[in-house]
Order: sequence, then structure tokens, then C-alpha cells
Amino acid sequence: MTAQSRSIGMTAALATPTELESNAIKDLSQALYVLLADTFALYVKTKNFH
Repeated sequence: MTAQSRSIGMTAALATPTELESNAIKDLSQALYVLLADTFALYVKTKNFH
């Protein structure tokens, strides 16, 4: 990471080891996105948020 990239807020990519293939990661992230959206919708409905 260079000083210029740090000054504009860029971060380096994480080198996290995984056995998942890229398409499995995309499928998993999409499923988690749907779950998060459903959880938030349920939260808003139960808290009577308007």
C-alpha cells in the first residue's frame, strides 16, 4: 500500500485462505444478502417503524 492510496482511503485486499471456489462465494454472499434483507424487513415490521 502506498502513501497515496492510504491518503485516499484505499485498503489492500485481504488474503484470507479458503477452500471455496469463486462461484460458491458468490452464491453464499447472495444467500446471506437475502437473509439480511429479510431480517431487516422483519425487524422494521415488528418495531412498527414508519
